[in-house]
Amino acid sequence: MVNSSATRSRPLTENEAIVVKSILGASIEETEADRIRRCGLPRSTYLEAKQRVYAEGLIQDRYVPSSRALGLSRISFVLSRPFADKRGPVTQALLSTPGTVLVWTGVHVQMGVVIHRTEADLSRFEERVERLLDGGALIGHVRSRPIPEDIPVYFDFEGIWSSFVGTLGVRKYPRAFPSVLHGEDTGMPASPPSEVVSDLLRKHIGEEESPSPHLVGPASLSRSRKKALEDGKVEWRTFLSVGLPISFGPNRLADIVLVVGRREKGRTLTQLLEELVTDCTAFPFLVAGDEDQVLIGFMGAGLGANGTTSRKVGTNVSSSIVNSVSHLEILREGLGLVTTQRDHQYEYLL
Repeated sequence: MVNSSATRSRPLTENEAIVVKSILGASIEETEADRIRRCGLPRSTYLEAKQRVYAEGLIQDRYVPSSRALGLSRISFVLSRPFADKRGPVTQALLSTPGTVLVWTGVHVQMGVVIHRTEADLSRFEERVERLLDGGALIGHVRSRPIPEDIPVYFDFEGIWSSFVGTLGVRKYPRAFPSVLHGEDTGMPASPPSEVVSDLLRKHIGEEESPSPHLVGPASLSRSRKKALEDGKVEWRTFLSVGLPISFGPNRLADIVLVVGRREKGRTLTQLLEELVTDCTAFPFLVAGDEDQVLIGFMGAGLGANGTTSRKVGTNVSSSIVNSVSHLEILREGLGLVTTQRDHQYEYLL
């Protein structure tokens, strides 16, 4: 699936902003009726706004597998800066790599997420990653274990959205990469994923042709599929689009800001995240690390008319980051310039 430049030109309405916040903070423990009551909107108003934000591609539903449900070993987060004339070949090389579930391509930076079933898969990928990216510069390759200690925030946009629309509080942020099967403490299973899990990972396929993409969520699932969610084999997640700028009143989300650097010893990613959220009121949508590197993803307000940032990362945010990360490289890409060549497509793990 390729989703290129922005088509939305109008700002969000207040009702749409409220509905998106509700969905980004939703969970399977509550019903849609619960969310409607919590929003305080009339049911018809809520459903109309919900259908618009899904139809316009502002948000999308996905089912993310638990690392134990599929026996996952490592997750590679790859940042590169392809040469302009090599962007296409580099993109295709990454898309053809087994386990690639996400490829975002911009003018200045490309980001890929590759999930490895075994350590041997990771080793094979490491052998070819430099060659795979010989059309540009490899900025960072973070090799995280799929556990909350290594990925305390996995593409969770609820905190950013709450700050963007000026509302207080979050319900589920931060969400890590799913790793635990409920009620199970055993090791990773050797058996292949069940038919129910496989079907859920493919659930979004064809939704672009469906007249009701807002019905992809768990409310329409069969009992056996809901049971897979309740058992923690997969997790229902709603992701914000990165292919278009978003405006709401005077506020604007226009940039992705990626920070990558060397991890300082003795500092955990959980400590870094707590400082960013508590001390700085900053809500990264991604925090991932391994023994050596850290990757942090933010969304920003973009560039002002005079070419300077209209909302820079505050000094306290920078201070919190440098306490945990050294040799920083900060990459900024306009949302309207991002092409989502593959966007959270976990069926490529099957």
